[in-house]
Amino acid sequence: MSRVMLRNVTRRYGDVLAVDDLSLEVRDGEFLVLVGPSGCGKTTVLRLIAGLEEPTSGEIYIGDRLVNKLRPWERDVSMVFPGPDFALYSHMSVYDNMAFGPRVRRKLPPVEGLQQAHHTPAGDMVGTDLQFSEGALRRRLEQAAARLGLDRYLNRRPPELSAGHRQTVALERAMVRQPQVFLMDDPLSNLDAHLRVTARMELKKQHRQSGITTIYVTHDQTEAMTLGERVAVMKDGVLQQIGTPQALYRYPANTFVAGFIGSPPMNMFTVDVEAHEHETFLRGSGFRVRMPLHIARRLSGWEGRQIILGLRPDAIRHAQYAPDADPLTLVEGLVELREYTGSEVLLHLRVGDDTLIARVDSRTWAWPGQTCTVAFDMENMHAFDPRSERSLL
Repeated sequence: MSRVMLRNVTRRYGDVLAVDDLSLEVRDGEFLVLVGPSGCGKTTVLRLIAGLEEPTSGEIYIGDRLVNKLRPWERDVSMVFPGPDFALYSHMSVYDNMAFGPRVRRKLPPVEGLQQAHHTPAGDMVGTDLQFSEGALRRRLEQAAARLGLDRYLNRRPPELSAGHRQTVALERAMVRQPQVFLMDDPLSNLDAHLRVTARMELKKQHRQSGITTIYVTHDQTEAMTLGERVAVMKDGVLQQIGTPQALYRYPANTFVAGFIGSPPMNMFTVDVEAHEHETFLRGSGFRVRMPLHIARRLSGWEGRQIILGLRPDAIRHAQYAPDADPLTLVEGLVELREYTGSEVLLHLRVGDDTLIARVDSRTWAWPGQTCTVAFDMENMHAFDPRSERSLL
């Protein structure tokens, strides 16, 4: 078993509370992503699991072992560090950096570089079994290097590489090991857009093949949503919500998760709840829309009070391409910015005192300075308590 469990873990640095009473279980073989803004405590969590930091209080388990007192090399974890040097050995070649972990585990002698490894006579190395292991390792590393575009750099040393290539080497070095747990601290941040996509695919493929428990830290919510089987959202050292990417997107627990997960972020407005006979309306700055009856029933008791209305950009459609929309959900706004992405258009609209972003049909003909009518898809609305900021639905 290689599950990772944190029980009431707290980490203080003097008066600074970096991690606050965190309880979290990462299942055996799971790919869990920790996401949040800079300074939220996610990297500290990785370092606590790796043994590079000691918790102020609480317990950390890897498998069934309490590891609080174990040194980093006794925990059988592999960690990808952030830049600029990514904890690579600057005097070793790319190949030897990637081969270092497996060689240590197999107790193979170090080889100066790929060229020498190719030409070393079999009898000059070690016994037959270990020769086979080195040959198998070499083939595996060459294949991995080719997939990630490193095959041309295997004989170079890290200082001779770009930051992106150094980060790729560090990532591959961790992946070729077979530890109990992978710990990855923003491992794709220095890669260009194309290589990020390739590396994400490689990570997913490697995880499916190895089944090794992986904890991945990023501040990029798009990366979190595409990689994680589950995603844990942190803020100020506190776990806000954990769940599948779909659950976090569709059912955010609070306004922070709602605003952090999703790109562009959720639109949020402070609105008054108005009840009129058998109908309930939400009045905001510059708009008044009708709520569906089944949602109004769930918000019973909020009449005459304020709530925060949340709408994803894809829940705001151009009226021209929403012929089935309820007329009492149409809202007129002034176009402030138009972003054309090819398959869609993002319209930034000024409605009263608020600004919203609508993801609309790419055929939409609306330009800055023009007025535009959009339809609020109230079936997909979110509602939050303005005081606690917790979801009401």
